[in-house]
Amino acid sequence: MLGEIQIIQGIQTLFQSEAGHAFLVFCSRWLVFLLIIPVAATGLRKRHKSLRHAAYRAAWAGVVGIVISLLLGLAFARMRPFRASTDIQLLIPPPASTYSFPSTHTSVAFAVAAALLYGDITLGLVALAIASGVAFGRVGTGVHYPSDIMAGVITGFVAYAVTRFLHLGLERHGILRRRSKLYSEKPMIS
Repeated sequence: MLGEIQIIQGIQTLFQSEAGHAFLVFCSRWLVFLLIIPVAATGLRKRHKSLRHAAYRAAWAGVVGIVISLLLGLAFARMRPFRASTDIQLLIPPPASTYSFPSTHTSVAFAVAAALLYGDITLGLVALAIASGVAFGRVGTGVHYPSDIMAGVITGFVAYAVTRFLHLGLERHGILRRRSKLYSEKPMIS
């Protein structure tokens, strides 16, 4: 944990100007909302049902990411860096959750990015870049350790995998309507 404190201090030193702090705060608090743009771009493509499907999964993966992160937070109960060390400056208002492991913002961002990456490589790469910025900002503002971020990335990908698995299972059992051309509900004419 001592090495992680030094990483956070290094980032805060590198971005110690007013503009640097503003950049870290933007990444930490607001950049996650930019994920709405690639999700909307994916979901609005009328001719690409699979892309609309990816947007739907992205939303659900984000919800699953929140749930998994909050449960893990309760299980590990790790103190946030700004509370653990007086050398860490808190650059944003204290988060509602008292626990830092894993980063819920990072989990959600990477869950959404994974879903978009599966649906459209270009939009997925944009979403991964945004998610990486969110993760960086969470460390730089003093609310997460780098290991919280790594756990958040893993949690995000797991959340997408769980969402995809459940969604495919619901389709197989006829609970959800299949949306791709491969699974058309119309009988094939021989």
